[in-house]
Amino acid sequence: MKMRKHKKMIIGIDASRSISGIKKTGVEIVSDHMIRGLLEAFVKKFKIKDLKLKDEFDLIFYTPEKIKWLPESNQKIFGPKRFWTVYGLSLEMLKNKPDVLFVPVHTLPFFCPKKTIKIVHDIAFREYPKIYDFWTRVYLNFDLRRCVKICKKIIVPTSKVKMDLLSHTDVNENKIAVVRWGYDPKSAGKDKRATIDTESQIHGEKFGLNRKKQILYIGRIEEKKNILNLAIAFKIFSGQYPDYILLLAGKSGFGFKDLKFNIESKLKIKNLKFLGYVSELEKQKLLRESCCLVLISKDEGFGLPILEAFASGLPVIASDISALREVGGAGCVYVKPDSPEGIASGLKRIAEDMDLRKIMIERGYDRLKIFRSDKSAKQLIEILIS
Repeated sequence: MKMRKHKKMIIGIDASRSISGIKKTGVEIVSDHMIRGLLEAFVKKFKIKDLKLKDEFDLIFYTPEKIKWLPESNQKIFGPKRFWTVYGLSLEMLKNKPDVLFVPVHTLPFFCPKKTIKIVHDIAFREYPKIYDFWTRVYLNFDLRRCVKICKKIIVPTSKVKMDLLSHTDVNENKIAVVRWGYDPKSAGKDKRATIDTESQIHGEKFGLNRKKQILYIGRIEEKKNILNLAIAFKIFSGQYPDYILLLAGKSGFGFKDLKFNIESKLKIKNLKFLGYVSELEKQKLLRESCCLVLISKDEGFGLPILEAFASGLPVIASDISALREVGGAGCVYVKPDSPEGIASGLKRIAEDMDLRKIMIERGYDRLKIFRSDKSAKQLIEILIS
């Protein structure tokens, strides 16, 4: 009697935000890290070289265009490029549903398989609705309601986001899985410590002795990120330290025009620069040059720039909010986000106290070890194939 051939599990992954040409922010960068880690983890777990040769599963990456760093044979490319999720991916799910659909960033298609798994990075639009425009709130709330109803599992990066979901939706707690994002400096193009050759470089780079007097912010320039309070704090700090500059690196977001007007015309801060969006290489250069990173958001789901700063040997000044404490641990100097004076005091501590800088940088390196990409990928595989 012939045994019936075992059906492969087909795992479909929305890779649409991994295409080139997108100005990637934190969630897209996290998505790229997770997809890379997932590929490596599948290869290690099942001891395979070609993902198409394994009997147990197939991985399919859905995308509107070819992605150079993904295996070509595993990509399924279709259009249209505009409204790709609404039309292209929805139609693909209607015609050829995989056993599992994984959506690491972006919204759900109209049609989904029974086992759909989505990452919810944060729900700040529920916590702070006034800092989002009306149509964005409608769009995000609609997708969240569908996610809670449809998804077999919802992956979140921190316990804070889990608690937010439980507070603001009727989601079943068993649906939620906390998977800390991993961060691998090599995947960002630079393994900082591996490029240092001499003892003087190690001493200077590691403890920030050769850094420029520039304070770095990475992220969207918008109300949620508390940019106005940061600017006010920097103006206070500049009264005592006029040779420092503040660099704001990131795309404009909600409320940008008013923020820029208030900072340039009302506060009249001369040593503050809006850099706009910066590429990954430009960002890594800024991280290597700056003396500290500031992230004093009103709300965060995770806070990837903290890990990027840790990997680059930067002390971090962060908001005293639960998500950033969950990520930064003892590796950050925490300040109250609603107190410009408190933020200025944190900047002053970092500028004046070299011993504190050394301690925070070492703690940052140690903290980074917790956020391993391979560990996150293993957790994700278990969720996908269970």
